[in-house]
Amino acid sequence: MEAVWVKHPATAPEIMSRLAGQQEWKEQTIRTMLTRLVKKNVLSCRTNSKLQSYIPLLHRDQVVRTLSRGFFAKILKKASAPVLVELIRSTELSPDDIESLRQILLEKQKGKKS
Repeated sequence: MEAVWVKHPATAPEIMSRLAGQQEWKEQTIRTMLTRLVKKNVLSCRTNSKLQSYIPLLHRDQVVRTLSRGFFAKILKKASAPVLVELIRSTELSPDDIESLRQILLEKQKGKKS
């Protein structure tokens, strides 16, 4: 998905080029993944001059939010705070990231939902 979010629409060869050096996937594996993402309504596919172009149907933030909520719900149940603390400690954060986290925690402390 990251390869499509970077610049879209993106053809399969463009996506493969973007993944080169990052993933050890074969061309057919990438094409299979793209087909599955289209079937799951995560990507849209247009055919133009025998070339298929892919467009994301979901914003990156939507996907990250959905995946992280699902991850914490399935894996951590109600013991997510210790994992969050360790995740924050072990992750490199920019000053902007730290400020965003600070704001979220302040909102949580005040009882607002984010």
